[in-house]
Amino acid sequence: MGRQAKLRAKLKQMRQQAQENSTSESPQNQPDSDPKDFVENLEQQGYKLSESLSSPELPDRDPKPEI
Repeated sequence: MGRQAKLRAKLKQMRQQAQENSTSESPQNQPDSDPKDFVENLEQQGYKLSESLSSPELPDRDPKPEI
């Protein structure tokens, strides 16, 4: 068996194992998440949803590139 054939067989086996694992791990195993948890996670990361941050002001005229 050549290198490419061995690689194909190995990849095929890995895909089959991944499929079997994904079917055994159904979404039922994941706990129901509360939408408030999402907001709390963002706030823990330093984001403040009560404040709105706008983008910086863009100039009215197009700046010419410096050479």
